[in-house]
Amino acid sequence: MTQLDPQTRVADLVTQRPSLARLMEGLGIDYCCQGRQSLAIACAEKALDLDGVMAQIEQILEQPPEKNLESLSLTELADHIVACHHGFLRECLPLLSRQVDRVAMVHGPSHPELREVQRVFHEFSSEMLHHMQKEEQILFPAIRALDREQTTQIPLEHIIGKMEAEHEDSGAALSRLNSLTHGYVVPETACTTYRSMLQGLAELELDTHAHVHAENHILFARALKLSG
Repeated sequence: MTQLDPQTRVADLVTQRPSLARLMEGLGIDYCCQGRQSLAIACAEKALDLDGVMAQIEQILEQPPEKNLESLSLTELADHIVACHHGFLRECLPLLSRQVDRVAMVHGPSHPELREVQRVFHEFSSEMLHHMQKEEQILFPAIRALDREQTTQIPLEHIIGKMEAEHEDSGAALSRLNSLTHGYVVPETACTTYRSMLQGLAELELDTHAHVHAENHILFARALKLSG
C-alpha cells in the first residue's frame, strides 16, 4: 500500500476511497466545502492527533482478510454477523441518510430520480434496522441456545421464513437503488458528497448481499438442520 501523505487534500482522500467519509464525519472534518485543505491542516484546525487519524485511515485502506464462515460455530457466526454486518449498517446508514437527503435537496432539480432514491433508501433503512433488532432479540438467541444443545420454544422455521422474506424485500430495494442510479455511475457534475453517496450505496449493496448470504445459506440453513 502507498504510504499516506499528510499533505493530501481531504477531498481527494474521500474521492479515492469514499468509505473514508464515515471517518471524516465522525471526526468533524469537512471534506466537501473545505475539502481543499490538506489532512494535516484539517487535523490541526480540529485539534486532532494527526498520527492517530492517519492510523485510522490506513486501517480502512487495508484489505480485510477473508473469513471462512463455515468453520465457525453457530454462536460464532451469529456474533460475526452482528459485529460485522449489523455493525456496518448501524454505522453507515446514518451517514448515508444525511448524504441522500442533502444530495436530493441540492441536485434533485436537475436529477429528479434522486427523490425516489431518497424514498427507497429511507424505507430500506427503517425496515432493515427493525429487521436486525428482531434477529438480535429473538432469532439469534434461539440459535445460540441450539448451539449449546438447549431446547427453544421459538418457532424457528416460521421466524426464519419471515426473515428470509424480509431479505427478499431488502434485496428488491437495493436493486431499485442500483437501477435508479444507473449502477451507481457518478454524473460529471457530481460534488464530493454526491460521489460519496453513490459509493456508499454501492458498498451498502455489496455488504448486504454478503450479509444475507451468510444468514440465509449458512446460519439459517445450519440452524434448521440442527433443530431437525
